[in-house]
Amino acid sequence: MEEDKNKSKILNPEVLAPDVLNPDVEAEDGEVIGAQIYEKLAEDEGEAKAEEKPLAPFSEVDLEKPTETPEVKTEKPVETKPTEARPVDKTMENLKKCICSKCPSYTLGCKIKEMPKNLLEIAMHHSDLSKVEHLEGMFCAFGKSKCLAEEKGCNCTKCEVYKEYNLSKIYFCIRDI
Repeated sequence: MEEDKNKSKILNPEVLAPDVLNPDVEAEDGEVIGAQIYEKLAEDEGEAKAEEKPLAPFSEVDLEKPTETPEVKTEKPVETKPTEARPVDKTMENLKKCICSKCPSYTLGCKIKEMPKNLLEIAMHHSDLSKVEHLEGMFCAFGKSKCLAEEKGCNCTKCEVYKEYNLSKIYFCIRDI
């Protein structure tokens, strides 16, 4: 714990700020600053003593001769439009992904009442659900419910169908598409 406290003092910029120009100065309370920081860090990490490397001197630049800048070709960025919502396809694949039956607004009474009709429609048109006019489920494709009327929570945004078709509305079960 004491070691962590010491490290935080060493790396504290408030400790470094006053004496940045004089790296050999030791602050009050024995706090280490400047060039000594590197040595202290090296000791703390068990590494060899850090070496100070002098900065390379500036080289003389020929001011008479202009420097050549390579031409950089840039392409125009491709403009992307936000993907618009599209009508949900009435398919078995989408029906399998649908989570309407798990929604808090989809009441048990409605599920029990409509289940026989749903099963009959699916059995009769399982190969082509686009011919089915209404199902109590996948409301984003089949329209609002005939037996739901109260908003008790919405799971639409969690549904894979919702995401795939870039839908933005919610409560398809109660509101018109």
